[in-house]
Amino acid sequence: MGDLLRVCGVALLCAMVGLILGRWQGEYAPLVRIGGLILLGAFLVGNLQRSLDALLSLFGGEGVLPYARVMLRALGIGLLVRLCGEVCRECGAGSLSSAVELTGKILILALCLPLIQDILSLAERILQMGGT
Repeated sequence: MGDLLRVCGVALLCAMVGLILGRWQGEYAPLVRIGGLILLGAFLVGNLQRSLDALLSLFGGEGVLPYARVMLRALGIGLLVRLCGEVCRECGAGSLSSAVELTGKILILALCLPLIQDILSLAERILQMGGT
């Protein structure tokens, strides 16, 4: 709970400082908000290892581990794309943000294609077993 309060405190502080700076020195306000995003991203990366270790121990079975890796990679791509998209949007580059988000979606789809093929081949085998 303390980590969440720190994250919220940093976010609110950066938002307020950005708002106040925006009135006097408008060009510095986005820099403060982007700095806050970088701080929060660094905090996230620092705490990510604990979460990843817990998830990998949860998916400890050998048959499940490849699926867990794909899931974690897709989650990482999604988080990185979201963060990058927000920074681009904050800088006023909405079209660049949309391009980054679309690229992330395509990368996640490409990452999941082998799993989709595995599921379809498994379904085919199950259907063949039921038909004989």
